Amino acid sequence: MHNLLKRQLNKYFGDSLQVPTEWQKFVEAVNDAYMQSDVDRGMFERSLDISSQELLHTNSEMRSLISLLAATIESTADGILVVNREGKIVSFNHKFIEMWHIPQQILNSRDSDQALSFVLDQLEDPEGFLKKVRELYANPEAESNEEIIFKDGRVFERYSQPQRIGQTIVGRVWSFRDTTGRKLAEEELKRSYEFQKRVMENATNAIYALDLEGKFTLINQRASQITGYEINELIGHPFSILFPPQALSKVNEIFIQIITQGITVSQFEIELIRKDGKTVVITFSAGPLLQEGKIIGAVGTAEDITERKKMEEEIKKRIKDLEDFYDMAVSREIRMKELKDKMKGLKEELEKYKSHSQTY
Repeated sequence: MHNLLKRQLNKYFGDSLQVPTEWQKFVEAVNDAYMQSDVDRGMFERSLDISSQELLHTNSEMRSLISLLAATIESTADGILVVNREGKIVSFNHKFIEMWHIPQQILNSRDSDQALSFVLDQLEDPEGFLKKVRELYANPEAESNEEIIFKDGRVFERYSQPQRIGQTIVGRVWSFRDTTGRKLAEEELKRSYEFQKRVMENATNAIYALDLEGKFTLINQRASQITGYEINELIGHPFSILFPPQALSKVNEIFIQIITQGITVSQFEIELIRKDGKTVVITFSAGPLLQEGKIIGAVGTAEDITERKKMEEEIKKRIKDLEDFYDMAVSREIRMKELKDKMKGLKEELEKYKSHSQTY
């Protein structure tokens, strides 16, 4: 019997605990209620104890997570700014302060409008910058990614997206990355590319590059003119389409030596077949194309010497004709001299004969 019920029965029925028969079922029901109450209270107290421990553990995890998140935000290369729906600055990292040079008193005010007003004078296009910011605040779900140019030449990449807790938008996160170095490198690369493009376009010789399979990966306009093929008709196709069988074996041999042994060849003369079927004579120079010290193909130049060869042959023919004429002229001169000598001899004999005849 439950102790509390026992005390109550002692109080009203004495120590004998002689409960009248008509009260026994009631007493049993009360006893069961007391016993169940103790069980429920024990379970509740245990639940409270467990909940308290879980809460402490959860709080510890939350503190660790917040600390990790803060450390992560501080270690990122980007400047981070978080603003709530009311336009108040919620959070930022030191990189953001460093990038924008915003005074501490403005940051302490947590007023994003003050921060905006301060940074506008630094920008090439303050009106465009402010317009985009207002547009994003007016459209909480919008995302953006654009370039910001500063008066001092710096370039930032700005990325913005809504901050959500679950499905609810509670603010906006702004991320800023200094891309000045990358931008300068891109512009330098672009200038270099444009320069190389002009060189390629204006080169008087063909310029080409091949991959390890002997397929064209690069070709200039002069190469197109020499071969009769459009540039896009050669890119991705093997150089073998340009050479007759008797020349192809030698070109293949040279190509294999270039990509396997790294040799170079200079002014190698060979015949080439144009798209229209005509044969031209070229000289080509070639060597290995390297990337990080590894041969990835071949690169070289070629020159159409067909007209020069024709001129050389014409000059050779003229020289031969002159030599033949010279030989003929010299031979004739020799024969004339011999004839004169004979005539002179005959005249001398004739004079002798006349003189001898007159004596008699």
